[in-house]
Amino acid sequence: MYNRFLNYIETEKLFGRHEKLLLGISGGVDSVTLLHLINRLGNEYAIAHCNFNLRAEESDEDEQFVKELAEENGIKCYTNSFPTSDYALEHGISIEMAARKLRYEWFEKIRKQGNFDFIVVGHHLDDVLETFILNLSRGTGIRGLSGIKPKTGYIVRPLLFATRNEIDAYANENDLSYRFD
Repeated sequence: MYNRFLNYIETEKLFGRHEKLLLGISGGVDSVTLLHLINRLGNEYAIAHCNFNLRAEESDEDEQFVKELAEENGIKCYTNSFPTSDYALEHGISIEMAARKLRYEWFEKIRKQGNFDFIVVGHHLDDVLETFILNLSRGTGIRGLSGIKPKTGYIVRPLLFATRNEIDAYANENDLSYRFD
């Protein structure tokens, strides 16, 4: 998987080895696998974790897990706690849209303040298919049917080549600990 990861980054021109990365880490298998793969690259990086306060104690446990992961790897960890449900109600949007908006606005703020070149997130091939089907069911136009792109502005998704099953297998082969988020 590592060689496919390298090839995908190069083929899609996502980022270079000298660029500073901010990784969005939830603590789930996708993001922990992403962290493991990025760590092998040797880029300078830090991680950012959003606590959306949607799963009571579990949300706080996810945050603690990510902080410990950062400490184990000797990397800087940014965390933020959001009143996601209140934000969604206040703006008349879904919880999912509220979390997405809060997450990416905060990531962008950190990217600028910390002089990071890119924000790296752990979307994978199954997410692309899910998004495509969701957009199709909504009756979206041609633009909406493109799914998730490997690179959008400063956001890169270097796991889009891999399925969830492949990510799970990699995590198991490498004995990675993760949360069920």
